Amino acid sequence: MSYATADEVKAALRAIGRDELADDLPPVDALLDEASDLIAGHLWPSAVPTPIPGPITRAVAAVAATVLTRPPQVLPETHSLQADGFGITFAPGAGSLGPYLTTALKARLRPYRAAMTSVEMGSERTR
Repeated sequence: MSYATADEVKAALRAIGRDELADDLPPVDALLDEASDLIAGHLWPSAVPTPIPGPITRAVAAVAATVLTRPPQVLPETHSLQADGFGITFAPGAGSLGPYLTTALKARLRPYRAAMTSVEMGSERTR
């Protein structure tokens, strides 16, 4: 079950100035399912609230919109840069063509994620 619709992806694309892509949106059902799975995994062990809150829906649409606006191929120089003995390597997943959660999206989802969970454990002493 996806947590967003194609119309919400169109709105997310228009919000980032990609009106032409929003007008000719390809089928996004599989992409929305994948983005929803990613967000459900991030929120675990908390369950996704029902009904689904707006911030979660908008985050799923933003993840899908980001995937649609990425180039079809990732060049090797986008993974790391080297110059005169100095270099930088980008975060793992930053070069992925698939969906990923940015730090900003994780911050938007923070109210729906449990900060701590506890598990009651038995002991032979307490029997």
